[in-house]
Amino acid sequence: DQRMALEWVRDNIAAFGCDPNRVFIVGQSAGANSVSQHLVRPKSWGLFSSAGLESGAFYRGRDQPSVEDKRSLFLEFAESVNCGGPIDVVDCLLKVPALDLLNASLRGCGALCADWEPVVDGVDLSMPAVVLGMRGKFAPVPVLVGSVSEDILAVLPSSNCHPEEYT
Repeated sequence: DQRMALEWVRDNIAAFGCDPNRVFIVGQSAGANSVSQHLVRPKSWGLFSSAGLESGAFYRGRDQPSVEDKRSLFLEFAESVNCGGPIDVVDCLLKVPALDLLNASLRGCGALCADWEPVVDGVDLSMPAVVLGMRGKFAPVPVLVGSVSEDILAVLPSSNCHPEEYT
């Protein structure tokens, strides 16, 4: 969905008087994690010319789940919208109204709410994003990295953050 939004920007930004070759994507906290995902996914490259990350990136580290890790949760979700069993699950899900899919994903919430995250699929994401980053497999764009002091209070001993504590 994010890549589709970036494609829409590429295709339509000129109508707003902007340059499709100068698109800066930026995110803070979970948004920075999204940006980090695009930085290591070649299919997203070319849809932005620079990136910014504030207080977060590569949340799951090396233990980013795979499609196989999520298979049972996927099948449980499919069954909850009557797409289980011996049918073509994906074809069935494509016919389910979007609002029904949203409601099913929130029903009972629990694990489903916490499990909408990028997965290693061997196609778009060949290995955990952080590993790709560590190997230098980044989009060839300038990247601005920063931190929001109020976003890290949970890991600091107090809200009176001194420069040496922050460092």
